Amino acid sequence: MKSNQNPADSLSGWPKSLEGDLVWSGTGSSPAEPHILQLQPVDIAEIEAALKAFKELGFHGDRVSCDTFRLSDDLRSRLREASRDVHNKQGHCILRGLEPNKYSAEDNAMIFLGIASYIGDVRGVQDSNGSMLSHITVVRQWKAVPDRLRHGVHTEQGMPFHNDMGTSVLALHYRQCATEGGFTHLSSAWTVYNELSVKYPDVLETLATPDWPIQITKTKSRYYLAPLIEYHNGKLVISLDPGRLGRQTPNKEYTATTKYPPFLGNGNNNDNNQNKDKCDGASEVPILTDKQNAALDTLNKVANQHRLSVPARPGDMLFVNNWALLHARDPYMDGGANDRRHLVRVWLHDQELSWDPPDSMKTPWAAAFGHRFPEAVEQVGGGPHRRNKVNHKYPIMPAVDYHVPKYTAGSAAFTIDSSDDEDDSHLQ
Repeated sequence: MKSNQNPADSLSGWPKSLEGDLVWSGTGSSPAEPHILQLQPVDIAEIEAALKAFKELGFHGDRVSCDTFRLSDDLRSRLREASRDVHNKQGHCILRGLEPNKYSAEDNAMIFLGIASYIGDVRGVQDSNGSMLSHITVVRQWKAVPDRLRHGVHTEQGMPFHNDMGTSVLALHYRQCATEGGFTHLSSAWTVYNELSVKYPDVLETLATPDWPIQITKTKSRYYLAPLIEYHNGKLVISLDPGRLGRQTPNKEYTATTKYPPFLGNGNNNDNNQNKDKCDGASEVPILTDKQNAALDTLNKVANQHRLSVPARPGDMLFVNNWALLHARDPYMDGGANDRRHLVRVWLHDQELSWDPPDSMKTPWAAAFGHRFPEAVEQVGGGPHRRNKVNHKYPIMPAVDYHVPKYTAGSAAFTIDSSDDEDDSHLQ
């Protein structure tokens, strides 16, 4: 499998520079500022009343929606305006004013889902186990597992600029911030594009050429080729996670039921060897070229130069246009048992406002949202992207035991479609 497109053709018809509200920088003489929607006491009382009314219905988390988590016309209007800001203005919004310590873990989850429903009315599936919530944290017991066997979001390490390949809007609820570090940074892909166009046009061509291998499973072909940026319907669209690109090899310590502690160590277990034999197809996937790796380095450097740091507080909800902005994370240090960085992630799509993904970037998006848009699954050939039949799960807290995943590639917890024998419950 290879791309037949000439790199010079990749940018044909694209603008020399982009204009609009999505072109901003967090640095320079007139730096952009975080867009914050501050909730007032009357708003919080209204949200708590909506939570109480929803709980009285006795519904599962999958039933949280604008219709079942009812807010006043005034607050509803402000949240929909925030959604328009996320989709078509500065690309992000921070909702501030809630105190997570006032609520149980379950109530925090329901409040987050209820408010998020007004930003995007469809939630995406984040793994083949059906998880609709993911916990970005490090549970104390997980420390027995080496960082290399945990997903990036389940370590205290920093992460480069990327976006979550598979969602229209990234939603994060900050239940607790780190004792030190762990700051989230945003960077506009539109601003990065403009600088690359002037200073690094060859890098722009490399990013736009549809020859980037993205590994998948449960298909005859173990990967597909795609560009990382596209100009689609008059908008620049980016879908990029450095850790998900190119060949990914399975962890030799993985088995479908392995959890830590204890640590299996050298991977000589028979089940591990059998599993490794099943996964040798990964060798079919191309590795990234030097040119592609250099392009990723340059993109990360430029994104970092224009970054906007998010001044997150416990209780904040951050909503990000995942097609237009990149995000990164600083390394961090946790404190005691009750002082650990803990974010909850939801993937959203809004049927009125969200951007239509280009066909080249639809495969991971269809995996997340195919349960609501089956036609998208058919467009990318079905197969591993059919998650519409799994039961949706809303784990309100992270699991205590950590199951070693088959793949730890990628910045998001879900990276490669799981093989038939893999248990993804550890991603809850």
